Amino acid sequence: MPHAADHIEATLTERCMYARPYSRGRYCVYEGPCAFRGTWLMLNGAEHQKCEKQPLQFSDWSAVGLYVWPPGTATLEKMHDMRRKISVMSGAGKKAIVVDLTNVTELHVNLLETLADLRGELLAVHPDGAMTVISLDSHLRYAFEASPFSEGIRNVL
Repeated sequence: MPHAADHIEATLTERCMYARPYSRGRYCVYEGPCAFRGTWLMLNGAEHQKCEKQPLQFSDWSAVGLYVWPPGTATLEKMHDMRRKISVMSGAGKKAIVVDLTNVTELHVNLLETLADLRGELLAVHPDGAMTVISLDSHLRYAFEASPFSEGIRNVL
């Protein structure tokens, strides 16, 4: 029977199916708008954009904890549940916490503050720890990155 960590690792290391490796990075060959595109480059006589969708890579997947934000609006109960579960992960030796924000439709300030607090708690227990958010909708990325609460939290995928 597959182990849960193997499923998490397989999910988080997926690469964009349209990105192709070239000597200077991965470039998107998808024709049309793509949320993960970056700078332009001419490849084999055609213009492509660099693919910004990078897989997550960890040296020890047993030290990675995954929390998936539940569907629906942000509530205090959900904040407390996230805080409790991530604190348990950190106490159980998880040095890297990945928070899947697929279900987030708006960036509530309490969610941002809670993420910042949890990152601080993680670093207090594991000074070499890291917090990453994934699957944040493209229209929320700018607000996340502009927030002072997001400092030190990676936003990928």
